[in-house]
Amino acid sequence: MILKSLLILTVLQTSQVLPDTVIFQKWLHSYEEDTGDLKIYRPSTFDFPLGWGRDAMTFTKDGGFLLRDIAPNDTLMQINGFWKAASETRLEISFPSGEKETFILEIKDLNSKALKIIIL
Repeated sequence: MILKSLLILTVLQTSQVLPDTVIFQKWLHSYEEDTGDLKIYRPSTFDFPLGWGRDAMTFTKDGGFLLRDIAPNDTLMQINGFWKAASETRLEISFPSGEKETFILEIKDLNSKALKIIIL
């Protein structure tokens, strides 16, 4: 059930109109809630406590992906990439610029309040 919509996205990603789903937004890392390898992301509208900068991910319906990460000099850097479904619960995230290596993101839970993932 979690990624039934992502399976549909795989089929529809080419030229059809995609269904509206909660993944298509900006997600900020709620690192205070992480447990072990499980990373928790919240919508950008979430009321986060004060803290360090937050990395973020944005998924677009056309397969676009934007990673906002904290650079070595503590500034924010943005890296454009693409996502594609690798399986029913996994997304392959790639970066044509080579600024970051391709990785697999496994979605453990997805709803309007949280995106819970493991980076493989």
